[in-house]
Amino acid sequence: MSEEQSVEPKKANVLGMQFWVGASLGIVLGIGMAFLFGMMGGGMEASGADRSEVLKQSQEFYEEELIAPSTAVWAPMNESEVEYLGGDRYRVESHVDAQNENGAQIRERYEMWMLYDPDKEEWEMEVYYNN
Repeated sequence: MSEEQSVEPKKANVLGMQFWVGASLGIVLGIGMAFLFGMMGGGMEASGADRSEVLKQSQEFYEEELIAPSTAVWAPMNESEVEYLGGDRYRVESHVDAQNENGAQIRERYEMWMLYDPDKEEWEMEVYYNN
């Protein structure tokens, strides 16, 4: 006599399907949001100015404020913040280590707002703060 085997239909792995649907949806939403923020100005650069150029220009402006500019050790790029504000305006937050009037090497933090004139190809410092 042969044994009858019952064959049950395989159940779909619902949890696995939910994971892949959720992951796919997350990727699509992520790409959409990146596109949207890109269109709204995130990452925009004015007149071809890049982050390193803006930071270098802020250093040149701030160097004029230092007592001993030859002793200046500027913050690395990854410790500086450069933000495009729109309309060829930028905000920079950074720091410099330089000697003060007593010869002590101190750290000065600064924030600077700058404007680039693409017609004249010149930078203008609008305002700066230090602490």
